[in-house]
Amino acid sequence: MYYTTELIEKILKSPKAREIIGWLPPVYGEAYVFLWLLEAIGRELDDMAEWSEGLKDQALPQTATWSLPYWEERYGIPSNPELPVERRRASILFKMNSRAPVNPHKLEEIVSKVTGVPTGVEENTGKNRFAVRCLGYIDSLAVERAKEQINLIKPSHLVYDINVAIRHKTGHVSYMPVVLQVRKTYEVEVV
Repeated sequence: MYYTTELIEKILKSPKAREIIGWLPPVYGEAYVFLWLLEAIGRELDDMAEWSEGLKDQALPQTATWSLPYWEERYGIPSNPELPVERRRASILFKMNSRAPVNPHKLEEIVSKVTGVPTGVEENTGKNRFAVRCLGYIDSLAVERAKEQINLIKPSHLVYDINVAIRHKTGHVSYMPVVLQVRKTYEVEVV
């Protein structure tokens, strides 16, 4: 605040209101109604600043308070507001850390079990992309089940393509042309 008056000291208790009055000309330092309006606006801004600062804490379960039910829902934990906050946080963190990372081999196994056909995973088919190749006939219901499983376990930033291929063993016959040649051999003696 750049200036103050007796009226400003008496009315303005909000830090935001005191900040705002510093931006205004000194003539507003004696405006009784204006100062009360500014105090009301300042209190709302103080509440909004406090809420937005508190929102940062809700982004992580380690510091979350009022967002704990959302975290519990996300990880399938029954919400119990009677439990202490620290215990609820610990159960969320345990559930988060118990999810094992999925590598391509593990993903192949899971999709193979869901579809019933051998599966291959090809990484880096594009930026943040991978491909899942099911090697055999599967119906559309099995493809949907495979997609559900992949969506549950893949990292959220990755995009994938799922391909179904049917392979048949075929015989391959190749013909090689043969050239017949007649050769004469000469012996040369050097005298």
